[in-house]
Amino acid sequence: MQSVPLDLPQNATKEFTATVLCLRRSTSPGPFIYLQAVHSGKADPNGLVAQQYLGTLPFTVTQLCHLAKGIPFDAIVSPPTRFTDLILPYRSGVHAQVPDALDLTDRFTRSGNVFSGEDATVDNLLQSLDYRPSGEEPAYRHLAIIDDILRSGTTALTIVRKLREVGLPTDGQVTIICPLFLDNASTPGQT
Repeated sequence: MQSVPLDLPQNATKEFTATVLCLRRSTSPGPFIYLQAVHSGKADPNGLVAQQYLGTLPFTVTQLCHLAKGIPFDAIVSPPTRFTDLILPYRSGVHAQVPDALDLTDRFTRSGNVFSGEDATVDNLLQSLDYRPSGEEPAYRHLAIIDDILRSGTTALTIVRKLREVGLPTDGQVTIICPLFLDNASTPGQT
């Protein structure tokens, strides 16, 4: 389990700093191979890898939530995705720890076929993402972005930019929570 600062090329202008809470930070997915297989369209939902992942999911959710325990998030969000079922257990677990945090997930919608895992630019993602403001954004001091896989940070950067457009404070904290951080800069096999 790791808590690491986020320093990604997509965030070169230092629009925000973030802490990443992840269970595995590596160049390979290891026990989270199922997540990567789903994203690549190669997952067999009835196969052994799926069964192993789903069998350990309650434990994995508990571990990830333990990393976020005690952090007073004002708002949580998971990006719009085709893989909602992969993110939902993690978001539900974190939200259960901070029930007063506003879940902004349903306020985001995506139009078109632009997806961050498919090499879209931040500008492409911004154009395809719509956000319906709650009016409370200026009061958020700590945002949790919950996803299944962190790769390049473009999704997080896009979410933060959209929220900043409607008043999210520039001095607020951002925490990205995910089971898997596929980090090209980390040492292979590092967990």
